[in-house]
Amino acid sequence: MSDSSPSAGIISELHYLADLCIFVNMG
Repeated sequence: MSDSSPSAGIISELHYLADLCIFVNMG
């Protein structure tokens, strides 16, 4: 995977939010 994509920051943020939601739902 290449990190030269301009939306890489947005994608990583979406992954962070998704992981956070999963963590909260499991908790």
